[in-house]
Amino acid sequence: EVDCQWTEWSSWTDCATPNDQSTRQPCIGDMKETRPCSPGPTPEDCQLSEWHEWSECSSPCGPGEHSRFRKVVQEALHDGRPCDGVIHETETCEVRPCDSMDCQLSEWSEWSFVNPTEEDAPQTDQWFR
Repeated sequence: EVDCQWTEWSSWTDCATPNDQSTRQPCIGDMKETRPCSPGPTPEDCQLSEWHEWSECSSPCGPGEHSRFRKVVQEALHDGRPCDGVIHETETCEVRPCDSMDCQLSEWSEWSFVNPTEEDAPQTDQWFR
């Protein structure tokens, strides 16, 4: 029997299939090193869809809000990069300014009489409508 004599590692052997294992030996004897021939599944990064259109403004005039969203198309697999970024956005919007209402006066009311009773008030009778 020959004792193991350490030498430089031999070259890796060829793989018969991707699921096979390749070997190399560090010495003359029974010792050997083994590794898988395939590095494993390929990492897949998360993928987000394009943004959907903005929703309609929540108010027909004046300030309101609208929003848009996107979806996760592919979750991260096999140590791929996880999803990064928002999937829902909301912003303020204004379709148009709200028209200000002009002051509108009613018809004249009937005349009424006011007689001041306070001591500092002028002592004249007043009519209002």
